[in-house]
Amino acid sequence: MELLRTRDCIEYAGIEPRVPALNVTVHDPVTREKSRLLVAVDTGFAGYLLMRKELYERFATAELPAESFMAYSTMAGPVVLRKARATIEIGKLTLQAYIETPQHGPGRDLIGRKLLHAINIALLGEAENCCLLEKA
Repeated sequence: MELLRTRDCIEYAGIEPRVPALNVTVHDPVTREKSRLLVAVDTGFAGYLLMRKELYERFATAELPAESFMAYSTMAGPVVLRKARATIEIGKLTLQAYIETPQHGPGRDLIGRKLLHAINIALLGEAENCCLLEKA
């Protein structure tokens, strides 16, 4: 059994019902530009970090070729996402990962399962807080 403690708690975001959210920092590997984002936690999204198209454009200098883009199944049908390499910071953790945005449409900011598997979080429903966890 492992004892963990919460840190870097963020209030749930948006309108009722509010959604769990995390602060992440995205670094472009070429320009070194960085931006801090509040992103919704979405266990229904299998990808990495989905971003609004206008923000993705600022950080997509390391975009992969089109044959590397992923198609995700949604209730509205398949959605193809553009994909670029980026460095992502979540709390004290720094990861080499990917940012994604839809080929068509505006996109939104959310963190998917491929990044969620790399971190430990607690969803404190009554307090409406999403917290990173660390060893006590």
